[in-house]
Amino acid sequence: DCYLLLYFFNVFILNVSIFGIVCSYCSGLCLLITILVSFFVSLGYSKPAQAISLLRGLIIIVPAALLGAKWWGMTGVWLSFPVTEIIVMLVGIFLFERFRNEIF
Repeated sequence: DCYLLLYFFNVFILNVSIFGIVCSYCSGLCLLITILVSFFVSLGYSKPAQAISLLRGLIIIVPAALLGAKWWGMTGVWLSFPVTEIIVMLVGIFLFERFRNEIF
């Protein structure tokens, strides 16, 4: 009985891990965020860079993870990371477009 329980537990962990790796990979495609933060900081625009960092690290991810856990369980927690990355990437593009005339 104990070995059977360990087998099913390991299959569960394997399935959760695979889904988490896929979600992490998908959010890794949004590396534009890191480039935008570095770009704004290097030109002395600290407010947009700080806004992007706070959105990514606190303001969007925490509610997304909490709501995702409430609505979809562990799947919602995993999905909160790529959703946050996509939202922050769109905000970063908007900020870049807004400051582009001042920069160039």
